[in-house]
Amino acid sequence: MGDGSGPASSVHGLLEPFETFSDDDGPSRKRGIGAMSSIPPKTMKGPDLRAAIRNALGPEEPPADILKFISAESDKLAAKVSRSLNLHTKIAKSKQQIEELAQGRSPAGVKPFKAQVEISELDNPVPPELCSWSFTVSSETTFRQLKERLHYWLLGVSKRIDIELMNLQVGNLRNEIALDTFVSVVSARVTSKSTIVNDLMTQLGLGVSGAPEEQIAI
Repeated sequence: MGDGSGPASSVHGLLEPFETFSDDDGPSRKRGIGAMSSIPPKTMKGPDLRAAIRNALGPEEPPADILKFISAESDKLAAKVSRSLNLHTKIAKSKQQIEELAQGRSPAGVKPFKAQVEISELDNPVPPELCSWSFTVSSETTFRQLKERLHYWLLGVSKRIDIELMNLQVGNLRNEIALDTFVSVVSARVTSKSTIVNDLMTQLGLGVSGAPEEQIAI
């Protein structure tokens, strides 16, 4: 294969087994054997391919292009191992977040709920028809379609709740804008003012003004 003139350590170092490790504070890394004296937690050993590759290449030093190819493939392998470790970390974190969300808590990294508009009707009990919700998809649904349909379904649920809240607001405003309510509020104010004026007129001996109901006509 090659003439064997290259440095013997080049392929040996390249084919050394490696270890990858991950922690919660940073991405996974590739580390050469013996590079550090201590091994952090969550250590996963990469495969020792040295003997297998050596048997495949033969006893002679591989050509430069083969070494370059092996180096590139080793980098790809290390990147995939790092990605796999990161995914395992994210899965564990997501499971913990699901448990906290199910208990009505906002886990770290998740924005807590806050109503976009604060209205008193938000504290009313929900009607029976809004106490149960159902979302289903067919078995042919892809994950992309599932996330898309769930997104639109949740928007629809939110709109349905908003409609109920607006109906409650309309009902409360109906009582406040009724003619009888308006007349009652204005009459109470006129009565209060008339009483003060009548008391003053009486003290001055000038008589009293008309009754409140005579002073306002709507």
